Amino acid sequence: KLITYIRYWQAEGESRKTSQRVSDAIVQAVTEGRYRGGATAYGYKMINNGRNNYKGKPVLDITVDEDGEAPVVRLIYFLARERNMGCWAIAKHLNDNGYKTRHGGLWTNTQVRQILTNPIYKGYYELRQKKNERGNPKVVSPFMPELVIIPEEEWNATQEVMDKRATRKKGTKNTNYGSMLLA
Repeated sequence: KLITYIRYWQAEGESRKTSQRVSDAIVQAVTEGRYRGGATAYGYKMINNGRNNYKGKPVLDITVDEDGEAPVVRLIYFLARERNMGCWAIAKHLNDNGYKTRHGGLWTNTQVRQILTNPIYKGYYELRQKKNERGNPKVVSPFMPELVIIPEEEWNATQEVMDKRATRKKGTKNTNYGSMLLA
């Protein structure tokens, strides 16, 4: 039992070290302005520019999808900023006018909110993470003009409009008051 415990303890330590190395690599990629992987945001696509990694596999670069999704992103920001529409109304407008998501589905308010709050559209990668021991809850990349779909002034104006539309203040939780238990 003691040997099993020691092996478990050693494996747990190695797992923590691996986790820290991966986290540090992701933070470094964002601070250097490199794409960290995963699914691309709506409005962007991955292209092969002929670069290979150390294993000889192609490294894909992210670029704006001007022919497909980027005009829809611009429309979403226009509706939120100029027409003062909320996420539900924008999703309904997109669905009613035949716009489809990347996978051919219907738009939801959550998808619209993710697009409206993602800083990649103004040219910045952002890594939101839990507060670490250094106290940095997010890491932001340097400005990358090749990724801009929405100019920063318009992005910030859209955020202000959304904040004014908010029915509750940031940091507060919804509470339900009622006579029924579990209401």
